[in-house]
Amino acid sequence: MADNKVQIQITAEDLASAVIKGINDTLGKSAEAATNTGKQMEQAGQAGIKSFADLLTPLRQIPLAFNQTLQMAGSLWQGLMNLAEPAMVMDKLNTQFKAASGSAAAAANDMKFVREESGRLGLSFADTAQAFAKFAASTRGTAIEGEKAKQVFKGVAEASTALRLSADETNGILLAFSQMMGKGKISAEEHLI
Repeated sequence: MADNKVQIQITAEDLASAVIKGINDTLGKSAEAATNTGKQMEQAGQAGIKSFADLLTPLRQIPLAFNQTLQMAGSLWQGLMNLAEPAMVMDKLNTQFKAASGSAAAAANDMKFVREESGRLGLSFADTAQAFAKFAASTRGTAIEGEKAKQVFKGVAEASTALRLSADETNGILLAFSQMMGKGKISAEEHLI
């Protein structure tokens, strides 16, 4: 079966270029509005100014165009950041998995395991992956490192799903297991989970 992958790479230069282009376009519109305002003032002067208020009416459009420019630039930046956020989350998870497993190959294997388990159990992949990365890191160098850690994680995930525990509650259970592994014994606070 072919492994289809899609990679999105957004660089700071791409983001900056898009923002600058949007600002330049809007500033061009602002300049055009100012030019039109000047023409309207000239026409008002030639037609004879009826009142001082008629002279000021076109000037009120300039701050509106500037505010629209700022608002558009902010919206554009937020949109670009929303596009980049999933890539940043995945990059963080990849780094955590590599640190927890010790190699890129093991990290890819662990990522596949978590993706399958989160899909099977209907859990959020990002939350499940983060919990697994922390748990796997805490079991490194212990008796349950590797496949045994996956089995413990799988059991906790299945039980949490059956009991309809929240992600925070499940993470608390995994943290307790991690602490027990680190101490090498079960203490009263972990026993209460």
